[in-house]
Amino acid sequence: MCLSFFRRVVLLFIASVGLFTYSNVSAQSVFVDVEYGGDIFCAIKSDNSAVCNSASNVAGRTPADLQPVLDIGSGNAVACAVLVGGDIRCWGRDDFGLLSPPTNGAPYKSIGTDNSHSCAINKDDAIECWGLSSNGRLDAPAGSFQQLSVSIRQACAVDFNGAVACWGLNEEGSTDVPADLPVAQKVAAGAASSCALLLDGSIQCWGRDLPVPSAGPFVDLAMVAYGTATSGSAGVCGIDTNGKLDCVFRAYFSSGSTSIQPPQTPVPTSSGNASLSMRSVTSGCYVTSIGEIECFGFVPSSVPELDDNVAVPATTGLRAETYSNTTVELFWDAARDAFNVAGYEIQRNDEVVAFTQNGSSFLFYDMVAGESTTFAVRRVSTEGAAGPFSDSIVVVTGDDPGPETDGYQPPVRAYEPASLEALVYSSTALELVWERAQTSEIDGYEIRRNGEFIGFTSGTSFYDTVPSADHIYTYDVIPVDRDDVSVFYGFSSISVGLGDAKAEECLLHD
Repeated sequence: MCLSFFRRVVLLFIASVGLFTYSNVSAQSVFVDVEYGGDIFCAIKSDNSAVCNSASNVAGRTPADLQPVLDIGSGNAVACAVLVGGDIRCWGRDDFGLLSPPTNGAPYKSIGTDNSHSCAINKDDAIECWGLSSNGRLDAPAGSFQQLSVSIRQACAVDFNGAVACWGLNEEGSTDVPADLPVAQKVAAGAASSCALLLDGSIQCWGRDLPVPSAGPFVDLAMVAYGTATSGSAGVCGIDTNGKLDCVFRAYFSSGSTSIQPPQTPVPTSSGNASLSMRSVTSGCYVTSIGEIECFGFVPSSVPELDDNVAVPATTGLRAETYSNTTVELFWDAARDAFNVAGYEIQRNDEVVAFTQNGSSFLFYDMVAGESTTFAVRRVSTEGAAGPFSDSIVVVTGDDPGPETDGYQPPVRAYEPASLEALVYSSTALELVWERAQTSEIDGYEIRRNGEFIGFTSGTSFYDTVPSADHIYTYDVIPVDRDDVSVFYGFSSISVGLGDAKAEECLLHD
């Protein structure tokens, strides 16, 4: 969420609340901005420190050496921040060169980030964009701008005269800014629709027909829209001058009809809210008047508690099973509390040797027959904080604890990527997403389209643009062990027809 300078100053002076409260903050550490752009959840505190968390993207969590920030943006794969001083720092997956932001325009003032591209306002108030170049994503207009919003395939910005400009893929007219649009103070870009918060506090949208909150006057705006007028959804929320959150959610059907969608949980009715960000059509988070974070709609358990003082609980129940002279599996009690878990670090003879997102076991193939080995395990939070190690155990591979290595077959496991699905963005663009294979041997995944190799990724998603919308494409996602490419772990397949497929925004959990 990119705040204007005036808006940031107002929020920094908020002195002194919803549904989900993720922090018990003190006057010395209040939140002033929240960015809920996808799998990566970020927030900025009043001291300009920032915290980012992700359940599925370890690299997207807060870097240990992150300097104080002025503004921040996030998506499913990457987060970017404008640091105090004006440099840009990005982290996460390096899709489309997103981890190589520009430098010539420093000091930068604000930033917007999505899954495929990012844009920032530089020292001359001009916009610079980087990342995936298709569909005109990077073709920012010339001019001097004070605020911008970046969506999956398009972006919009407001200049110092209150005029709005949009660029990128013009889905359902989402970049066709009305010629008679009144003076705007903020814009929110979306696939299929875009909206502006006008100077008088009202909200106006263009592109696909979209009702808007009408109570107002509003002081903040957020929206998400995707799909088409016959297959899609959209949501618009505003915070009024009394701090009340007002939202409208709509679904579109092939019959031409529409319906108002209720949120998955009630919209909060508390007063004094500020800084609004939406992650999906019916989900979002905001900062309350006392600097806490509250969320509504679909809020997965991976959205972390942002309390600096929360201690990571210890891991319990560590035990081992020996399968052969060289193969041992560790087991421990999976977390049953509400604390958010990114994974577990495995300590072997006082050295941390592995990290696993599998919640309760880890397999070692390289034990030495007849030697004793000491193991311990500790939990790591979604913020990257490590808890205390479990009680250690000593594993001794005896003379004949099981079958010899040569004849040993490990227990059957879900090595293939699970829950493979395709998120269709347009008639020629889609993203594959899956759950990570549960084995430490996997270095990444080979992607094949109709049997032809098209890419490799170490993550759990892959973006593809297909040659034609009139075909059915079959994708194979194949785990790869780079040290031994002859090992076959199984694979997952999915067939996608794009010609009449429903287009969806990148909502990995909704």
